[in-house]
Amino acid sequence: MSKSLIFFLSKGYLKHHKGEAFLSFMSVLSILGVIIGVMVLIIVTSVMGGFERELKSKMLGAHSPLMIHDHFEDHLTDYEGLQEKLDRLEYVTGWAPSIEGFGLIQTPYQQNTGILIKGIDPEKEPEVTDVLDNIVQGRAPEQPNEIMVGEMMARELGLFPGQETIIVTQVIQTPSGYRPKFGRANVVGLFRTGMYSYDSQYAFISLDFARDLFLLPEDGIKSLNVHIPDPYHAPRYAEQLSDDLQGAYFIQSWHEVNQELFAAIQLEKRVMFLILSLIILVGAFNIISSQYMLVKQKTKEIGILNAMGMTSREISRIFIYQGIIIGLLGSLVGTTLGIAACLIVDRYELIPLPGYVYDLSSLPVAVSLTTVIVINVLAFSLSILATLYPAYRASKLHPVECLKYE
Repeated sequence: MSKSLIFFLSKGYLKHHKGEAFLSFMSVLSILGVIIGVMVLIIVTSVMGGFERELKSKMLGAHSPLMIHDHFEDHLTDYEGLQEKLDRLEYVTGWAPSIEGFGLIQTPYQQNTGILIKGIDPEKEPEVTDVLDNIVQGRAPEQPNEIMVGEMMARELGLFPGQETIIVTQVIQTPSGYRPKFGRANVVGLFRTGMYSYDSQYAFISLDFARDLFLLPEDGIKSLNVHIPDPYHAPRYAEQLSDDLQGAYFIQSWHEVNQELFAAIQLEKRVMFLILSLIILVGAFNIISSQYMLVKQKTKEIGILNAMGMTSREISRIFIYQGIIIGLLGSLVGTTLGIAACLIVDRYELIPLPGYVYDLSSLPVAVSLTTVIVINVLAFSLSILATLYPAYRASKLHPVECLKYE
């Protein structure tokens, strides 16, 4: 028989018929299960993608994409030649020296906490990060004995511009014994990047002050930070930069520095995707039950079709086509509703967020075409797979058995 007839029969079995209200309800429930599953998956993955995008954007504003270190020493010296090589590379859009290390800050109120200290050159730092663009009060440290701290750190420790603090970096040995290496620093500015871990732990000082605190040579730095055109492909640029520098330095990308965080985010997204996919799986079980009931309900019609010459394969196609129709309809409507909801939430900022927690005014949304395709393929595949057993049962019905009691 023609495919058009098989498709006509398949479509007809999905429609409501007199005396079969429950069967029609089960068919509608099956389609709704696919629609809701697809819609929820798109919305949730888009929201998680939006948060990931915002996080990476803020991290790139606070971290340089690439960092150059010495292979054997904990600092670089005589790096003028390295700077000249970087200036000749087309893909290097900026560089800045940096000194990073751990320390302890003590306030006038005898409060203290561990911090990450970063020595910077205020003139070069804007080439690699946006930290100096995020100053909310005061200015950047330009002279020795000046420090700029995160807004959250200042709030927790009660700091404000003009206060004097004590910075302790390490313990050094002297003729009279061991003593801490410390320096006094006046708070000259507060910054806010939007990342709590950064705003509550980082403090910026001048390069000269950092050299003194970490006992580095006059021209010594911990690393040379490099900016590139596409930070999201930093590992590829890291390999290229290492080749261009003939492997003389250790190149580290921001992906490597934060690989544990990114791995945790990816794991969370996969687990959430798997959990929410169960909604589509429930819809698939509804398809199985509704199709199996349909086979039982249409036993007489199946027997008549079989007696008229329809083969077992053609009878099974009737029910497989129903899975195709349910999968296409559920995926199409679910995708439309999911993307529409994401666009509306993003456009009109319907879900506000507390700025002091997320540093965002509304829920971020980022729809991924790849994710949408994967969701649709999953929903469509499960819808078809759910019809295979009922279709097999229908194809094995014998016309004599079907019509014996009619």
